[in-house]
Amino acid sequence: MRLFARPELQPQRKNPRKNGANSQCAESGTLISFLKLEQPTTKSSLRFFPQINRLRCRGAAKSTRGRPHAQVNTLDETSRPTRNVWHKLHDPPECLPRYKAPSHVGSQPQKSISLSVTECALALDLSRLAIVPHSMNITDPDFQLERQLVLSDDEVHLWRIDLAAVAAGEERWQKILSSDEQSRATRFRFSRDRQYFTATRALLRTILAGYLGSDPTKLIFRYSENEKPALDPGHSGKQVEFNVSHSGTMALLAFARGRALGVDVEKIREDFDHEAIARRFFSDKEQRQLAALPAAARYEGFFRCWTRKESFIKAVGTGLSLPLHQFDVSLIPEDKNALLATRPDAAEAALWSLQEVPVGLGYVAALCVKGQGWQLIT
Repeated sequence: MRLFARPELQPQRKNPRKNGANSQCAESGTLISFLKLEQPTTKSSLRFFPQINRLRCRGAAKSTRGRPHAQVNTLDETSRPTRNVWHKLHDPPECLPRYKAPSHVGSQPQKSISLSVTECALALDLSRLAIVPHSMNITDPDFQLERQLVLSDDEVHLWRIDLAAVAAGEERWQKILSSDEQSRATRFRFSRDRQYFTATRALLRTILAGYLGSDPTKLIFRYSENEKPALDPGHSGKQVEFNVSHSGTMALLAFARGRALGVDVEKIREDFDHEAIARRFFSDKEQRQLAALPAAARYEGFFRCWTRKESFIKAVGTGLSLPLHQFDVSLIPEDKNALLATRPDAAEAALWSLQEVPVGLGYVAALCVKGQGWQLIT
């Protein structure tokens, strides 16, 4: 089902169910496709560096009561990890691997220093550090992974793509797609839509291959009756679940192991009758919550409600066969427990975790994951 679908934003196809051209819409969401407009946004300055092989020591050696003293060790500002790293304390300094800065990273001249054996014993065992990405925000058209990614059973990873920034790599992205995906890309009427589709699918393949330790061009997708994509069961290792959404110039890719999940992002707009759409799709409780908001906050509240409902039905995987009035979500900003009720089975609400995820000014997004006790990594 598509609402007010704009034909110029859709691929030109005669039989979408037969040739699979509609699966991009399924990835992006089934409800709000008529509300998506592609408009430029500010390019994020964050960058992701997939591998750090050496940490740098800064500062000249100082003298403290006649003994050499070294300041160990701060990461380069562009590669400081945001998660905990584990270390041991028994390797000698000659075990430290070498680091070669990426060509696109500027750096200040560094002074080399020597460490005593005692000081090395107190330093981190850098050869065993598992540095995680500084950011999962992809803004580089030359983005690539240089090592296998680790996805624990209790983690959900959320990647954000600046589509306007990575679209320039279209020629490179096309080489990663399968033949049917390349064919689907050619059916888009506008070059911008083709570039966004190509980049999203190529990066989905790239990141999935990073988790599986495989070739991104060899991945095989299967589709449910509601056209929700998933990895073919033939891929080795514990099944990696994923979901994709895009709006404007932003795409979100969510990944988990053994957990059904759904994600949705929407660019906030104010050029439509939100009350009429809410009367058609929102539950009575949701309509009352929306009406209680100040007039200036209702459009944002509308999209907050919509992304939460969309992420839930995408996670369940039943599409619009699940009546939208049979479950309630909250409209409270930054709510971490936004699924209020499910009907007719009230116990189903406890099986899911539904929360808002911050994605930047002018957008709202929600993530729904089956089960409790997982950690979101962004």
